[in-house]
Amino acid sequence: MQPNSAKLYSSGHLLQIARDNVRASQADTLPSIVAIVFSALSLEAIVNELLEIVREPMHTLSRHELATAAALAEAAGLYTRQATIEAKILGLVSSLSGTKVTSGGQPYQDCGLLVTVRNLIVHSRPETRIEDEDGIWPAPKVVKRLVERRVLAAPDVVAVGATIGDLQNYAVARWSFETMVATVQAIIESFPRTVRANENLDAFYGRENLDL
Repeated sequence: MQPNSAKLYSSGHLLQIARDNVRASQADTLPSIVAIVFSALSLEAIVNELLEIVREPMHTLSRHELATAAALAEAAGLYTRQATIEAKILGLVSSLSGTKVTSGGQPYQDCGLLVTVRNLIVHSRPETRIEDEDGIWPAPKVVKRLVERRVLAAPDVVAVGATIGDLQNYAVARWSFETMVATVQAIIESFPRTVRANENLDAFYGRENLDL
């Protein structure tokens, strides 16, 4: 007798942790770091789930419509452990749309920045900063990018402290979550409409289900 098998998807749990901590960071800055990291983890989990749907959809009609995209994704190495989350996202949208997508536009620029912020928090490598001749310490690069993106306000005084302290606020937590949602929507919109319906993509990954 053949044993039963099932694919278990974890993005819903990760997403709820991210959402709860974004909300909590309005009153306390500590949960913001959890919100940032879990927004990035939610994005990666959803991308992996969508890649799996492209390769093994539930419905026969979807399998036919996704055959070309699945072949392109496989050829691009999107199912390998070496594939980065950015490569998976750009490659998946390109495979589905038939048009090469680059990281130069939104939401992919913000997505790349979110991954950078997440990696900085998770890996926490020592930083080197050099005081200039006027005794001013430069802001960390990732903080400068968030200021340019208008996620953070430009600091009046740059303190000599760990960058994680600059990221620990509601604005960055909310931006991280919204970047995740916008990136997922861009991927979902690249699927054929019939596949979105047959695979219940909008029900599981639509904006109404993901938003704060």
